[in-house]
Amino acid sequence: MNLSKKTAVLSFALLLPSFFLAIVVVIYLNEDSLSSNKLILFAELLTIAIVFASLVSACVWFVFKGAIITPIKEFVKIAKIINSGNLGAKVIYKSRDELGELADSFTGIITNLTRNVQGMANTLRDEKEKERELAANVSKLQEAQAKDEALLGNLGEGVVAIDETGKIFLFNKAASVLTGYTESEAIGKKYKEILKFEFEKEKELVPDFVYAVLNKITIKELLHIQIVTKWLTRVPVTHSTTMMTDANQKNFGAIVVLRNMTKERQLDKLKDEFVSIASHELRTPMTAIKGLISMIFEGDYGKIDPQMKEPLSDIASSTQRLIELVNDMLDVSRLEGGRIKYALANIKIADVVKEVLELMHPIAVQKRVELRFDQIHSPEQVQIDENKVKQILSNLIGNSMKFTDKGFIEVRFVVHDQQLILSVRDTGIGIKPEDQKKLFSKFQQVTSSQLGRPVGTGLGLYISREFAKKMGGDLWIANSLVGVGSVFSFSVPLSGTTLAKRVEADVMKSAEG
Repeated sequence: MNLSKKTAVLSFALLLPSFFLAIVVVIYLNEDSLSSNKLILFAELLTIAIVFASLVSACVWFVFKGAIITPIKEFVKIAKIINSGNLGAKVIYKSRDELGELADSFTGIITNLTRNVQGMANTLRDEKEKERELAANVSKLQEAQAKDEALLGNLGEGVVAIDETGKIFLFNKAASVLTGYTESEAIGKKYKEILKFEFEKEKELVPDFVYAVLNKITIKELLHIQIVTKWLTRVPVTHSTTMMTDANQKNFGAIVVLRNMTKERQLDKLKDEFVSIASHELRTPMTAIKGLISMIFEGDYGKIDPQMKEPLSDIASSTQRLIELVNDMLDVSRLEGGRIKYALANIKIADVVKEVLELMHPIAVQKRVELRFDQIHSPEQVQIDENKVKQILSNLIGNSMKFTDKGFIEVRFVVHDQQLILSVRDTGIGIKPEDQKKLFSKFQQVTSSQLGRPVGTGLGLYISREFAKKMGGDLWIANSLVGVGSVFSFSVPLSGTTLAKRVEADVMKSAEG
């Protein structure tokens, strides 16, 4: 029986005594007169009715208490236990009425609450564990950061980190010493306000290599540069600038490493001075030895013993190589000291080439190698230092002679924009790719003692390239295949061009300086 039916029965049971009393009162109130016996009977009936009503009420109370009040007290008790934090309590009440349903719902609520609280506790425990791990990781990161900062702070090279907008966000102690700017002055500033570079000799601004790296633009290697400090002094430096990328290869800035080259420049200067002095001192006795041997061969000191001819020839060739080495070392010393003068003039390049080829012709005949000259695309005039171009051509053709045993050596022209490109092509042994990178460095040469090739100074290509650059061009290896041959090319300005005028102005400025 549900609670509503129980309540109806209890209400009806409470009404029975009242109904009975009402009947008794109505019966006796309708009598015309009341005798003493009737009053006594009325009193007895009334007493019986009161006793009956009390018994019925007591029964109703006990039933009401058991059916409603006791379960409610149990609910209140359990609620207090749960309120104290004990979620293990349960409502034990089995009934098919609404209170039974309430007990079941109450138990379900406690179960769900217990499950949720346990889940929250597990989550909180996991979060606490993650928080501890995070704190440990943060501590490790802070230690790593402290080590990195200490490492960067103690590096001898200046390190400057620049974000993608061009602002500096890292500036170590060495960079501060090098530039004169403090870390607080540099951080947050545009790199162009702090890092200013010039070429050492020309004193012209260096191309913005930081911008080139940030924008993935390729520029040629920048050598002999100096940084302009906060106090407008100049310090020679070398730089290494690298793009910074994230895991997705997205560019988020660049890092510039600067090294102070003051001591190296001083050592280079001392070395150049030594080489210059030593070369001057060596050239005189070498020239004297060459002259004396020449006189011996000509018979100025009498007839030569046949057995002495070969040793004297070896002495003569060795002396000649020493003289060439001394001359090349002097040229290098003058080049790096800026002491070589250039006499630029408008010259017919074909005449220069013909003169050099005539000088090389006897050697070509001896080696049975054909000399060719393709002058179909020869321009009227170029702006050059004639002697420097002759030296370049002699060096290139001479190198081809050393490594070509058959076939031909050809000189040809190609006009490109404001320049004339002269190429020397041979059918020699060719040069390996790994050896091609060494060609234009000082004292580097490609030779093979097994093949019996003559030994050079290793300075010719370096000097020739510097001459070409100073005259407004360049020198490079255009192509080379082992067993097929090589092509070396160099460029010079055409007369009357904008390039020629600019080069002439630069040469005059250097001469005045």
